[in-house]
Amino acid sequence: MMKIAMAQLNIQAGQIDVNLKHMHQMVLDAIEDKAYIMFKRYESQSWLTEQKEKGGLTKLISHIPNGFKWLVFDKIGLYATSPGRVLLSVVIFWFVFGLLYFL
Repeated sequence: MMKIAMAQLNIQAGQIDVNLKHMHQMVLDAIEDKAYIMFKRYESQSWLTEQKEKGGLTKLISHIPNGFKWLVFDKIGLYATSPGRVLLSVVIFWFVFGLLYFL
């Protein structure tokens, strides 16, 4: 009876250890995602600043691709770090374009 209880405790301890390692990895992944998002935002701002320094027509035209990237990559997809957000956006756009088709 005592051996069975000890075996069960060892199994539970192993499960807790696996869960803690998994939680630690999830926290690291979340931090990595936030760092990647910040990197991409700073990279985008750097590109826009570089285009503004060129001046002239380039300064004005550079806002078009930057605005598109901001909307699609940052706001809708969060640079592909949030799959739920991407899926929700796809469903919403699919529904909206379906409504537009039937109107």
